[in-house]
Amino acid sequence: MGFGMPRRALLPALVTLAIMLATAAQAAGFERLGQYGIGLPGSGAGQVTQPSGVAVSPDGTVAVSDIANQRVAVFSQDGPFLRAFGKDVAVGGGEGFEICTSACKAGAPGTAAGELTTPFSLAAGSNEIYVSEGGNHRISVFSFQGQFLRAFGADVGGAGVNVCTTICAAGTGGVGAGQMAAPAGLALDASGRLYVGEIGTNRVDVFDPQTGTFLLGFGKNVGGAGVHTCTAVCGPGVADGTPGSLSIPYGLSIAPNGDVHVAENGGGRVSVFSGAGNFVHLFGSAGEGSGQLAAPSGVAADGQGNDYVGDMGNHRLAVFVPGGFRAYGLDVIPGGLVAPEVCTTLCKAGESGYGIGEFNSPWGIGLDCRESVYVGTIGRVDKWGEPGAGSPPCTPAQAAPAKPSNAFRFGKLRRNRKKGIVTVEVTVPGPGSLVARAGRKLKTVAPQPAAARTLRVRIRAIRKGLRALNRKGRLKGTLRVTFTPTNGDPNTKSRKVTLLKKLRKSKKKRKTAGR
Repeated sequence: MGFGMPRRALLPALVTLAIMLATAAQAAGFERLGQYGIGLPGSGAGQVTQPSGVAVSPDGTVAVSDIANQRVAVFSQDGPFLRAFGKDVAVGGGEGFEICTSACKAGAPGTAAGELTTPFSLAAGSNEIYVSEGGNHRISVFSFQGQFLRAFGADVGGAGVNVCTTICAAGTGGVGAGQMAAPAGLALDASGRLYVGEIGTNRVDVFDPQTGTFLLGFGKNVGGAGVHTCTAVCGPGVADGTPGSLSIPYGLSIAPNGDVHVAENGGGRVSVFSGAGNFVHLFGSAGEGSGQLAAPSGVAADGQGNDYVGDMGNHRLAVFVPGGFRAYGLDVIPGGLVAPEVCTTLCKAGESGYGIGEFNSPWGIGLDCRESVYVGTIGRVDKWGEPGAGSPPCTPAQAAPAKPSNAFRFGKLRRNRKKGIVTVEVTVPGPGSLVARAGRKLKTVAPQPAAARTLRVRIRAIRKGLRALNRKGRLKGTLRVTFTPTNGDPNTKSRKVTLLKKLRKSKKKRKTAGR
């Protein structure tokens, strides 16, 4: 033969070569483009250990939640480390929330404002980073510069589901509406709604992240037997493996059509729901073969119908493409070389590795606005995409900054029956203008919001309304409140109000009463 190889060994070698050539051709146009972190686990400046969440802002800033170091690290699009934040992250710093840029160390778990306990995953808006804290049962919100803005969850700022801005506590884990139990995966949709996968309840909850308002929960039986969505009364989901059930929802992604893709770490699959929480379909199964997953962690759905999944248990990046599958990793082809490979129809679990094209428990997955893929693996985050692809920022049409939220809500109503005055609480998501009106018989006084907070709108009777209130002791009206966030659109809501006033007894009635 002239090959210096026995016939018996020749056929397997040719098969292996054919597989490698075929997979190489199919994988053309998708390769590693960059790296964030030095490549080995650590706690110094620019190091990451266990990147459980990755998110990219429209301008290309890369944020990484490092669950092992109890902090969030921020990198520029070109790769240099910018900063990290969390509790006690600065070498030689004090006690509490800190931001480090050069001398950094592992953070410590904490519950105060800005401190992080088990920062599981994150999502990036145009100006904010949302961090799920599995250990604190809450969502904390930061600027990309690391400043703490607010947190929301059950009991974080007092009794009930609420928001805190300066004095914060750990949230109370639970199954009720608006409560969270070990929040994990996060995803932000085009309208600004935040989807939260909860390990402790096996469901996905949806919030307005500006006000912390609970909007919806979904998963099997969360609204009762056979009811898979809830809004007011919620319970835990059932993880029984049937379509529509969820088992440990580690990773979330919103597809361009608004569908929610959920990586089920306990189910070995990805389940897809509509934005309203209705089950659509699922793909993947537990295992190591082609189209199978072992403890899937992160997921990212792009505009071409591809799903990129952090296949943690198989040490590979799994890609579900329309009508096909491929996986990247070290030694993922049966009988192949112990080297970075791409498998399609013949796959096996990969080996852990730190080299280029190798993965070690890949977890967090993110996409930028040009649909490059960011894969968190032990010690670093890799950027994958087409060679020569542009980097963010994108064109204005692709990366138009999201308008600030104009969602606000009415809170408690308090009456002063002695003076006949009503005070209504109004919670706004940020700075802006607040205008309150209640007709010609009522006068309103509305403070102007300089930040996200709860304001008190005061309502009192005037002119004909005051005379009617003094005569009858009761006056009804409609309060109309318009909130316009800075650089945003107005939003108007109405609420019925009733002023009550204790009436003084006339002299004749007082004399009669005294006889």
